Amino acid sequence: MIFCIIIGYIKGKRYIYIHFSFLYCMEGEIILTEHLSKRFGKIIAIRNLDIRVMKGITGLIGPNGSGKTTTINILIGLIKPSSGKAYVFSLDSWKESDKIRRRIGVLHEDQFLPGSFTILRYLQHIARLKRLREVRSEIKWVLSEFQLRDYMERRIASLSAGLRQRVALAQSVLGRPELVILDEPTSNLDPIARMSLLESIRRLNKEESINFLISSHILPELEKVCKDVIIMYNGTAVEQGPYNKLKEKYFQGVYKIISSNNMLLTKELRELGIVEKVDALDDSLLVKVKSGYYNEFINSLYEIIKSKNLKLLLFEPLHPNLEDIFKEAIKGGNYG
Repeated sequence: MIFCIIIGYIKGKRYIYIHFSFLYCMEGEIILTEHLSKRFGKIIAIRNLDIRVMKGITGLIGPNGSGKTTTINILIGLIKPSSGKAYVFSLDSWKESDKIRRRIGVLHEDQFLPGSFTILRYLQHIARLKRLREVRSEIKWVLSEFQLRDYMERRIASLSAGLRQRVALAQSVLGRPELVILDEPTSNLDPIARMSLLESIRRLNKEESINFLISSHILPELEKVCKDVIIMYNGTAVEQGPYNKLKEKYFQGVYKIISSNNMLLTKELRELGIVEKVDALDDSLLVKVKSGYYNEFINSLYEIIKSKNLKLLLFEPLHPNLEDIFKEAIKGGNYG
């Protein structure tokens, strides 16, 4: 919290004005935008965008054209917002962009890599641009981190797409910045290379305390690594928060159940007024419960299990995945 006290005089009378602001300093907050908008002529790229990015790994998701890249370019000071504010580390993204860039790393969607450079020469060049002090040790660390030591004398133009993407990610974390922003980091990668890159992100966050903001429209990958999620659609944020809480919020009341007598349990469950349907699936049951009756259903289920002398072998709520949450978040909204 920031506050200021102003003491002044009006017509000889003393007055005190105290102003409190909660704009900057939420603990653990890295990025904040407030009513952020950007126009390109008649095109509105983002509109009234209010987001908070906390420490950890945050996914910025949405379809192509939803405003993710424009948001990133504003955050790193490449373009000026039409209205509203954006802050990174409590610094104004446009007015104090130089200070921000010294504390972050960026991997753009179409990251330029000089093909005539070797990996080693390129990383040395980036280290000089970042004004790193321990250049040798940092380059040695990043080459080892991304398994690039055996390729460091090869020209970038000769590398596979997967190796080039590892080089691009390596330059973004060189110097171990506080925050790394990745725009579509897994595009054009095969499944094995994608898994390797995501594992590197997870490890860097855990072992080096590097925070990540990852923009992507490939949802199954993000849900494997992200603690928090921001969903964008038509230039605005339609949902945001911890991924685990969003799974609870968008839970549709479907449970997977296995008992010692599924036929008997099915009969009993179908007689409950709070159960919408029961479907048999191989050796298990899929039970859909009416919204708002989840706790009552659990109590009723255990009463049935006890009274009918059944054994409950599996009871699993089927939480939605990130794609399910995205579909529900944009359903019925007027975001155009």
